[in-house]
Amino acid sequence: MDCSKFIWSYFFFFIVFLLVLFFLIDFYFSKKSVKKIFIDENSCPEIVIKKKRWAGRNWWMIMLIASVCSLMAFGIVKLFNGKEYANESKPTELDSYRLFDLGEQYLNKGDVERAASCFRKSAELGNVEAQRNLGDCYFWGEGIKEDKQKAVKWYRLAAEQGNAEAQRLLGDCYYFGEGIMEDKREAVKWYRLAAEQGNAEAQKDLADCYKSLGYCYYFGEGIMEDKREAVKWYRLAAEQGDAEAQRNLGDCYYFGTGIMEDKREAVKWYRLAAEQGDAEAQRNLGDCYYFGTGIMEDKQKAVKWFRLAAEQGNAEARWKLGACYSLGEGIMKDRQEAVKWYRLAAEQGNAEAQWRLGACYSLGTGIREDKREAVKWYRLATRWGNAEAQWRLGDCYYSGTGIREDKQEAVKWYRLAAEQGNAEAQWRLGFCYYVGTGIREDKQEAVKWYRLAAEQGNAEAQWRLGFCYYVGTGIREDKQEAVKWYRLAAEQGNAEAQWRLGFCYYVGTGIRGDKQEAVKWYRLSAQQGDAEAQWFLGDCYFFGDGVEKNKREAVNWYFLSAEKGNAEAQRRLGACYYFGHGIPINRQEAIRWYRLAAKQGNTVAITMLKKLGIYKGKEP
Repeated sequence: MDCSKFIWSYFFFFIVFLLVLFFLIDFYFSKKSVKKIFIDENSCPEIVIKKKRWAGRNWWMIMLIASVCSLMAFGIVKLFNGKEYANESKPTELDSYRLFDLGEQYLNKGDVERAASCFRKSAELGNVEAQRNLGDCYFWGEGIKEDKQKAVKWYRLAAEQGNAEAQRLLGDCYYFGEGIMEDKREAVKWYRLAAEQGNAEAQKDLADCYKSLGYCYYFGEGIMEDKREAVKWYRLAAEQGDAEAQRNLGDCYYFGTGIMEDKREAVKWYRLAAEQGDAEAQRNLGDCYYFGTGIMEDKQKAVKWFRLAAEQGNAEARWKLGACYSLGEGIMKDRQEAVKWYRLAAEQGNAEAQWRLGACYSLGTGIREDKREAVKWYRLATRWGNAEAQWRLGDCYYSGTGIREDKQEAVKWYRLAAEQGNAEAQWRLGFCYYVGTGIREDKQEAVKWYRLAAEQGNAEAQWRLGFCYYVGTGIREDKQEAVKWYRLAAEQGNAEAQWRLGFCYYVGTGIRGDKQEAVKWYRLSAQQGDAEAQWFLGDCYFFGDGVEKNKREAVNWYFLSAEKGNAEAQRRLGACYYFGHGIPINRQEAIRWYRLAAKQGNTVAITMLKKLGIYKGKEP
């Protein structure tokens, strides 16, 4: 305890003590003197009595006067130096800085309670930094009971003195409704005050202020949305090196939001943020390298940036890195490594990673096949509304893979995904309507969903829509429109569409007949293993339609188609063996292929078996 704080109290007590002591001594001697005077009063004149009565008091009268003068001097000093002496427990202005420094020292040592106490005393004297720090203590409950309202009070006091950091923090309180009613406009006001200072003291916090103000303008929170103004504030923060602002500015350039689209400029800002370790910017920069957007495509560099972001726990980067391993893009293919990254992202709740991990389990790629586990991950992804997972889960219900078959449940999941615009789900839902599986048959509704998917470029939907136009189911027959949709799908490599387009050329339906063009499309489809196309291409070679006749080549294509179970190809192959077309005659082989075709109900094959006398009803 500092005794100097109480020195005047001790001095006052000492004076009073002396006065009492002197009074008692005086009383004692006075009494003795009076007694003696009265004993000798007949021999002493009156003036002598009075003189003797007061003679001993001169010395303490001097002391009394000195004491009174001292007390008066003490009072005068206190009057003119009240701020310094009237209340010694209240520090001077100089003490407010010392208290703040002391608080900082306690804070650095981890003694938050003493730090908060020092900040409070300093703040009460008006120290702006202490007010802000005390606000922090109340906000986070450090060294003092958490009280957001008191935090706001102290932030406001500091903010009103012009402290940029306090202004920003007060803006945050208004922005998020912490300790005070949420008020975006008021938040904008304080962010702007902090942002517009631009002085040296505010520089370290200025970027955050700019960035926060940019958010407000970008999303129109507390102020009318103004993307251009958002770009302005993001730029100011970005130019001061704020990584998040750099990334946001990159986004604005990338999408052309608030400024003219410029992918190269976007890459520039993404790189600046990425080099500071911003994971989201690293992932964005990886995307740019992957797709060659704003920079020359470089899958290896894409993998590099995806990895940096993934190692920081960025879920989006993790599944993208997994996809690179799965496809062998920018890095050697490694399905097991792909599964590892998918799993890490999936366990973070990333829906894209969850359905991809489910697909790995479903197909047994990079991990042991497990249909039930696939269903589990698909279902987890559907909780986030992921359309890809929804239609895949629908497929599992449709085919009873990893879960009990339930066509109605399949239709439910197809619809959920289809309504989000997923083309795969749309054509599948269309198919359910077309064949009446899991739902009442409705050809027109089927055409509707086929069209929605076809217009997104889905090849499966395109050829199915073309087929509807071709046969006039669910829509008015239109062969030319059919050819249009067949062509769109065929040009994407869809084998079904290719042979159907070839057939249109072959018979001249919806388009001028052209046997050579027919052969071209049959061949493209046949090379993908389509049995129907292989049979038709075999016919072209057999009869020399659009290509030089070559029965040996015809037999080869018939054989490929027949092995896949195509009944007509089996019957034709049997005929080739029977009559020796393009191959030596082989009666037994001919009968074998006729039998296979007849089992599927091929009438020509049945007739041939009857002629050979070996047909035995339904079981040839």
